[in-house]
Amino acid sequence: MEKRYGARRLVMHDPLAIAAAIDPTLIVTQAVAVDVRVSGELTSGMTVADWRGVWKRAPNAQVATEVDAPRFIAGFWMRWSGWRGEIGGARCALQS
Repeated sequence: MEKRYGARRLVMHDPLAIAAAIDPTLIVTQAVAVDVRVSGELTSGMTVADWRGVWKRAPNAQVATEVDAPRFIAGFWMRWSGWRGEIGGARCALQS
C-alpha cells in the first residue's frame, strides 16, 4: 500500500504490466516521446516524457494513461486465488 493525498492506495505496477501484455484492453495508451535523462540537476536518472511536444521528436513509446482498475483488480484476485468467474460484475480479464 502507498499513502498519497491522505488516502491509501493499492500500487501494483508489475502485475498491471503483465496483465496489459495479456489483455491490452485493460489500459488506454498515448504515443509520446520518452527519454532517460543521464544528467541534469533535477532529472538525472529519471525517465521523462514530453507530453507537450517541446522536443519536436516523434513518439517512441506508448504510455499508459488510464486503466480499467476494477476489471484488473478482479482479474488479479481471481487469478491469484485460482477462482474463475466474476466478482461484483467485473469479468476476470486474465482468465485462460
